[in-house]
Amino acid sequence: MTAHTPGDRDNCEQELRALKAVLASTQDFVYVFDRNGKYTYINRALLDVFHREMGLDESQVLGKNFSELSYPPELVRKYGDQLQEVIATGQSVRGDEVLPSSDGELREYEYIFSPVFDEEGRLEAVTGISRDVTELKDTMSALQQSENLYRALFESADEGIGLLEVLDDEEGPIDIRWLEVNEAFEERSGLRDPVGKRGRELTPNADESWFELYRDVAVSGEPAHFINYVEDTDRWFDVQAVPAGGLANPRVAVLFSDITERKRREHNAALLDELHDDFARLSDSEAIMASVGQKVAEYLGISRITFSRIDQDARLMTNLYDWHEDGLPS
Repeated sequence: MTAHTPGDRDNCEQELRALKAVLASTQDFVYVFDRNGKYTYINRALLDVFHREMGLDESQVLGKNFSELSYPPELVRKYGDQLQEVIATGQSVRGDEVLPSSDGELREYEYIFSPVFDEEGRLEAVTGISRDVTELKDTMSALQQSENLYRALFESADEGIGLLEVLDDEEGPIDIRWLEVNEAFEERSGLRDPVGKRGRELTPNADESWFELYRDVAVSGEPAHFINYVEDTDRWFDVQAVPAGGLANPRVAVLFSDITERKRREHNAALLDELHDDFARLSDSEAIMASVGQKVAEYLGISRITFSRIDQDARLMTNLYDWHEDGLPS
């Protein structure tokens, strides 16, 4: 026999008081059954339910089993079988149940029955804990609906959308890695199979400003809007970049549109304005051809442009003016 000192008893009593305080304050239902499936303990939260739903006090619950407390027959069988499983196997059993409250509202519960062993390892009781997870499940359902909506918008969006992480290694240049993209991303960007690949791998000739902009968004936590050009794909992009992490997780969400055609129309319009000014300002045909030839050649990226008159009847072409870059033969 183990001897206990007054100090041991004081410590045990203090621990018991603390345990009772915890069990009284929790919103979970905590209870204990004997080997016959009769309640030997219920905490305050469960007692309140018995009192509110069935008009029972503690003395009317303790010592009773599910059947004696008028549980529905299907629950008597279910809970009774689960208790016997715990007693037979010495293992915990988990379950869930949807039950109506007195006002008709359906509440969802998750519970666990667990064995309690004495000092000699014999099962002497079964404890149970039930938790009302209705709000949690509702929240999870709402989150799932939001996720489904986000995913639908993500995949159906006409704009390219992607999530990237910034790779800022002090030993090398700033880089990025694409983590996730939508279906429109590849078509809009001209990049193939970007997920998991680095930006400098996909666009080796990209201007350094691209990577610096993404790094600044991730570090500052401030969104950015910019228009930039990618030489590797010969495209212009209108980009919205939003921080999606933090300093420890430098990620950026990107939404972009391919505005290449718009930029080309703008450049075309600008060229036409310049040519209009030349025609309004110059009167000599050679001066016009010299000015127009140089501007059109530079715009198209060609090194030589020739103005000719064609006489179809005589099948004769006469060169009127030849503009070319310096160093080319006349």
